Amino acid sequence: MAVPLLVIYTGATVRRISGGSISSVLLKNGPSLNRSRKNALFVSALAVTPVVLASLTSLLWLGVAVVTIAAGAHQGWSANMYTLASDMLPRAAVGSVVGFGSIAGTIGALAVAKAVGYILPFTGSNCWCF
Repeated sequence: MAVPLLVIYTGATVRRISGGSISSVLLKNGPSLNRSRKNALFVSALAVTPVVLASLTSLLWLGVAVVTIAAGAHQGWSANMYTLASDMLPRAAVGSVVGFGSIAGTIGALAVAKAVGYILPFTGSNCWCF
């Protein structure tokens, strides 16, 4: 599984680095900054949705491709969200707002992970949960 994971994380990293490119290209071609950022977020949100199909395929590399696209789209979303904060807020407030957002996301992730730990055994799942 090392090579598929390498492909997934490399794809997500590349998309993370190039995450602002969609809004930059849109901005150069006419739409406002607000519209460009929202369109970039919309494209990223759409690109994540096919990930639900990854579990339905029996082909390893098709599953890897779908997960890679979704992971990259997630990173593109994240890059644009951080930039959106710096576009909308005064310079002195950006760090605090992004920090509070990160804290809220972390608390949410912890709560969801704990909830999944309780839900899986309750539903009779035989999933290995650590």
